[in-house]
Amino acid sequence: MATVVPASRDLGAATTLPIIRRRQWGSWILGGLAVAFVATVIWGGIRSRILDLEIIGIYLFHPAIVAGAVNALVLGTLALAISSVIGLFSALMRLSGNPILVALSATYVYLFRGTPMLIQLVFWFNAVPTMFPTITLSLPFLPGPLFETPTTVVVTPFLAALAGLSLAEGPI
Repeated sequence: MATVVPASRDLGAATTLPIIRRRQWGSWILGGLAVAFVATVIWGGIRSRILDLEIIGIYLFHPAIVAGAVNALVLGTLALAISSVIGLFSALMRLSGNPILVALSATYVYLFRGTPMLIQLVFWFNAVPTMFPTITLSLPFLPGPLFETPTTVVVTPFLAALAGLSLAEGPI
């Protein structure tokens, strides 16, 4: 279906020429080559039994894999929600005009953007329980602690990943 436009405004004539779109053969050829390459690699893996479709089918729906996928979805969703709140407060601190809040927000963004994600996750899971072996909650007017537990009981792998992902994604 061609769209017609006047050939010239000077002549005032009703002469019209069809607009013909140029074919993008290069992108089609490159796309076809990419699909052929991927298909060749997959076919080679299947033919050499490196990719065994029966084994892939068995393990793809293994309960451990499904549980891991569910945990990843839950962790990602919670981290996204928490990091959105952290990002909002960080932005509000930056825009507040208070030099202390601006400096705190800038430092937080600088530290968490500049540190690789893997380092942050290792920090939350390994370094925090090492630095703080117990978590103690006490009030000055009561004898003894209200709550005391080893940090490794509180900082589970899920909670460490949630803290690391939320704090790392907050300033972005």
